[in-house]
Parts: sequence; structure tokens; C-alpha cells
Amino acid sequence: AVAHAVSAPGLPRLVVVAEGERRLVALDLRTGEPRWSFTARHAGTFRMRRAGRLLVVVSGDATVTALDLASGEVVWRFGDRVPFHTTPLLHRDQLFAVAGEATRGAARLYALDAYAGEHLWSCAIDATVCAPACVTKDTVAVPVSTREGVMLEGRSVSDGVVRWQTALSAVAGSNARPAVTAFDDLFVANLPTGRVLAVDSGDGSTRWSRTLRAPLGDDLPRRLDPQLRSGALFVPQSALAVLRPRDGAVLAELDACDLVTDLV
Repeated sequence: AVAHAVSAPGLPRLVVVAEGERRLVALDLRTGEPRWSFTARHAGTFRMRRAGRLLVVVSGDATVTALDLASGEVVWRFGDRVPFHTTPLLHRDQLFAVAGEATRGAARLYALDAYAGEHLWSCAIDATVCAPACVTKDTVAVPVSTREGVMLEGRSVSDGVVRWQTALSAVAGSNARPAVTAFDDLFVANLPTGRVLAVDSGDGSTRWSRTLRAPLGDDLPRRLDPQLRSGALFVPQSALAVLRPRDGAVLAELDACDLVTDLV
């Protein structure tokens, strides 16, 4: 199920959940009663991001919609001729959204004013976007699948111009889709092959690279998203590894049972 919890000063305590493939419902966390609902134009998978008092929603159609969290009313809507599938990114007062077919073809990166929906700029991505993008400081990183393999493409947040490209894997396709997260001046990519590496957001150079235990058969987690907690980087693979973010040193490898951690 898709859900987004809201608990912030000045906002009602809500959890927004998907009801089927076209409808979102906001439930009051105190009473469980519905406060508002939103119906998308087409059926799809909802992706949501909060921007202040707004909830920005995409659902696989050709629009990005911002809803007022208190009332559910549409504050702004941006549309184009290509579908939006991935979760929007919020960076200061900018919102970044990737549009294109989910698994094939070229894509397009849009920068919007997060609170007014104004189109700031857009740029073509001449490759298939194979995983959600992420952003830190002045760079948006977009994982793309090319004939040469999987690349991480760093683009300027001010105009979308390519600043650098870094190879993540020589293998393309679903078996090489990375999960990328950002913190400080690094992008950390976790690959299904057991490799994890940190890329400098300024110039795309590889700060460090580690190969954890290679997965066997079906022991790969469903989600590979690394998480930074208490100064340590938790990396899900066939075993959960804990790394030091600055140099990738292995602090611990948690393998107490035969279970695979699908979500960290």
C-alpha cells in the first residue's frame, strides 16, 4: 500500500493512503475518519512528496499535482505529453520531476517552482531512467541505462546541464538497477551485484567503492535504498551492512538469521 504520514506544526495529523489505483484518501490520525479525497485522472501507482503545506502527487499520467494538505484542494497542476512515474524531488523551493516511459525510451527532467507550479526549465535525457533521481547541493543525479551499462548522470539544479557522468555498472537491464541516496556532498549508489559506491556530487569522481557479499538466487532485497542513521550508513544486501559514510569502511555486517531485509 502507498501511504504518506503528515505530522508537522500547523498541519493536521494525517495519513494519506491510496485507495485503489485512482484515489487518495486523507485519514485523521486521531479519529481515523476521512478528511478529504483526491481522484486521479488515470489509474496508476501514486508517488508523493510533501512541500510545506502541499502534497505533490504523480500517478503515472502526464500531470504533476499539488494538493493542499488541510483541505485536499488542488493548488496547482503541471502537465505535459509524457507520463510522470517517479517520486518528485524537493530541493529548497524547487521541485524536480522525471517524465517518460517507465522502462524504456528517453526521458525529460523538469524543474518547477514547488509552491506555485511554475515551469522553471526542462531538459532532455537521451537514455532510459532506470531508478529514481536524487539531489544534493547544486546537483541532480539521474541513474540512466545505456548500451555501455548503467551510468549516474549529474546535472546542474539551475539549468539541467550535464556536469558529469560516472559509470556504475557495465551491465544494463533490470539486474543492474541501482538505488541512489544523497547526503552532504555525496551520492551513494547500491547495486544488485553487491557493489556500493560513493560519488562526489561536485565532479562525479568515485570517493570510495566496496563490494559486499554477492547475492545468490533470490536473496536480494526488494528495495536496496541505503539509509543514513546516527552517522552510519545502513546498506541492504543479502546481509545488512553498516558502513562509515566518509570512506565506506565496514562497521558491521548483520547476518543473524536467514531472513533478507526487504525494507530498511
